[in-house]
Amino acid sequence: MNPDLSEPLALVVGGGSGIGAACALRFGRDGYRVLVADLDAAAAAAVAGRCTLGRAVRVDVTQADSVDAMMTAAADWGGRLAAAVNCAAIRDAGGRVADQELDSWRRTLAVNLDGVFLCTRAQIRAMRGHGGGAIVAISSVLGLRGHPDVPAYVTAKHGLIGLYRSAAIAYAPDGIRLNVVCPGYVHTPLLDARLDEQRAASLIAAHPIGRLGEPSEIAASVAWLAGPEASFVTGSVYTADGGFTA
Repeated sequence: MNPDLSEPLALVVGGGSGIGAACALRFGRDGYRVLVADLDAAAAAAVAGRCTLGRAVRVDVTQADSVDAMMTAAADWGGRLAAAVNCAAIRDAGGRVADQELDSWRRTLAVNLDGVFLCTRAQIRAMRGHGGGAIVAISSVLGLRGHPDVPAYVTAKHGLIGLYRSAAIAYAPDGIRLNVVCPGYVHTPLLDARLDEQRAASLIAAHPIGRLGEPSEIAASVAWLAGPEASFVTGSVYTADGGFTA
């Protein structure tokens, strides 16, 4: 028997950096085989190389055929898909609703909502009839509240909560659990590149815990939701936000 198949398989979409990379590394430490999928193939390969049993695949989540190819890569590795995390997202170009460019709106929703739908649909199909599994989507505290300057991002992050609640009801009989994590502001390359000292201080002040989050802290929540100790949890929305929404 291929020794790799003795370990459960976890798929991390958007695993090339930030929260996704932290999730991949956490799954690796927890004994999973980890398939790291990202638009940036080199970044995915670098993260996969840090996992004990890791492989990488390039995926464009806005393209159904690319998502299908990702799932083929998972199937070719063999064994059962036990866990999947959908982290791939972009930040929209910004602008209030009346000033929002249609192309920016559509691009943001294509990645952040349509992309999550395409990946989740494919993951459910892989798990249904094969013992079930757990799927976690990464939303945001902006999936729970508004923001005047990034309406497309806010809309997408709200939308995937509705998507996952609906899917959780539909596929509970198949042993598939779907949950959402809403992080607060977390130190990632995407955020840190946009922070000056004043902006960082303002964001920290909005978190009662007195600091921003770390990707590994979000990954810990994801690992719990994906694991057997959360066997009674589905259709839930978990905040990991240092008290931001409180």
